[in-house]
Amino acid sequence: MPQKRSSSTHELTLAEVTDHLSQKEAVEGVILVGSAIKDALTPASDYDLVIVLRQAPVPLHVGVTSIEGRFTDLVFHTTAQLEQFLAATEPLAFANWVGRLVGWLEVGKILFDRNGLLQQAQTKAHSGTWIQDDTADDAFHAWNGVNYNLAVARRLFASEDPLYWQTLDLRMALYAPADLFFNYFRARSLRWDGDKWAIRYLNEHDPDYLILFQRFMNEQDRTQKFQMYQQLAVRTLEPVGDLWTEGDTVIMPDAKIVTTEMEQQALTFWEHLIQQEQ
Repeated sequence: MPQKRSSSTHELTLAEVTDHLSQKEAVEGVILVGSAIKDALTPASDYDLVIVLRQAPVPLHVGVTSIEGRFTDLVFHTTAQLEQFLAATEPLAFANWVGRLVGWLEVGKILFDRNGLLQQAQTKAHSGTWIQDDTADDAFHAWNGVNYNLAVARRLFASEDPLYWQTLDLRMALYAPADLFFNYFRARSLRWDGDKWAIRYLNEHDPDYLILFQRFMNEQDRTQKFQMYQQLAVRTLEPVGDLWTEGDTVIMPDAKIVTTEMEQQALTFWEHLIQQEQ
């Protein structure tokens, strides 16, 4: 059974927790990220702490606890990852755990820095572009993912089998919302910065999309919901490309970064494979 225990920091202040961490040789530094560094805490706000470790009895990744009665996200990194970034000569992928550390350094407030390594790394993070620009690949995967799931839904919707309709209802309730919402930002080359950030962005830049998305989430009529799904898919992919239509062929290359040339080569190769030999 997974293990948990009552938080021993629930009644402590953030400053007290930071002080306790600073007394442990295993801790290299602590970074605070999120709304707490913007003087924007509300009663419902949480804390987000990045803890850089010199050593640990087991490898640590992420966790949750409570500080000052606030829900607290814990993200763990290592001095080896700090040093890897300090030695880097090329930008790092944000999906890479070291790249995530660079992201925290870009926006975070250092609360504790035993040997100055965090400050060195933060200075470097602010000195240039150290997160790899993989947004073109993100846009392709957004286009492919939204279109594929919509194509499956379209097939289910066209059926007269009640089991297929139940499957469609499930997919539109579970998969479609996340597929549309996250890919909206991927298609626009916007680095994800949390749910509240996403809602603020839509309220400011595309409130009609947010309204339609919320209507889609709440709609109970299958036909109406599916029509909204198609409308949202179009709007989600506006910066990238059109929706697939019946009879289209799409081949996805197996590559970390997919280019237009690769896509064309994949389609050409497919046509070669299915050509009748003379």
